[in-house]
Amino acid sequence: SGIKQADWTLENVMFLQFDADNNFTRRMDAPRAQLDFGRWIFSDVTIHEAGESTSRKEEQVIIPTALTIQEIEDSFSSIDTMSFWNLPRYIATLEATGFDASRLKVYYQSLWAQPFMLAAMVLLAATVSLRPPRQRGAFMLIAIGVFIGFIVFFLSSFLQALGASRQIPIPLAAWSPALICLLLGLSVLMNLEDG
Repeated sequence: SGIKQADWTLENVMFLQFDADNNFTRRMDAPRAQLDFGRWIFSDVTIHEAGESTSRKEEQVIIPTALTIQEIEDSFSSIDTMSFWNLPRYIATLEATGFDASRLKVYYQSLWAQPFMLAAMVLLAATVSLRPPRQRGAFMLIAIGVFIGFIVFFLSSFLQALGASRQIPIPLAAWSPALICLLLGLSVLMNLEDG
């Protein structure tokens, strides 16, 4: 129920252990647990085994872990501040510890899709700006361009939220805004050039 960040000591800890078939095997309660290099050290542990009515006490129990203090501290920071190159490791760490990494996966895939989104935005900008000088209506073109920008931003944010909540597949959430904009820009540009 509490954390001392100076030495990464947890207070009033309950640890539940399951086997490979996801069957409960034991519960450990401890007033303190400290994260050390590659292990959790539980002190003054009360152990309740599955199927037994009595509990036993142990002075110390050590449980190995792949978590490091740096990974825990980094997981609390904003995803915008994480290095692109370290994101796969953060995602693997979150999944290994049982946390949902969907938001990070969508963000990582969106970073991969970003060059295509920028190319799509150039094509969309070309559709509203490349008009013969003899045609009027520059204000209307600017208004259409701003409106398209808002629609693209809303569509991208909405699809990323759906992907983070696992309502649609993560690749679809990350890549579809760029592909939709790219196809829309190409089709409008081809129609304008043909017309």
